[in-house]
Amino acid sequence: MTVNMPSDETPTGAAVEARLLKIVAELLDIDADALDPEAKFRSFGMDSILAAELIEEIKSEFDVNVRVSAVYEYETSRLLAQHLAASSRNEG
Repeated sequence: MTVNMPSDETPTGAAVEARLLKIVAELLDIDADALDPEAKFRSFGMDSILAAELIEEIKSEFDVNVRVSAVYEYETSRLLAQHLAASSRNEG
């Protein structure tokens, strides 16, 4: 898995998290500042359909291959961002 970041920048959990929160906010049509990165996706009303849409957005934004189950395995934006960043570093 490769997380695309600006050139010569190693993806950090915080950088990925910021981008991920923007995606979640756009998907849910809410302000990103209103999102708690430690709140479970389900607390925002995310169901399996929205989870699938989120994963498609993540695939497009970060150029990664990730399964919908990741939304349930890493239940918060922070955990999912850390997973994406760690996976990218492990592949690099």
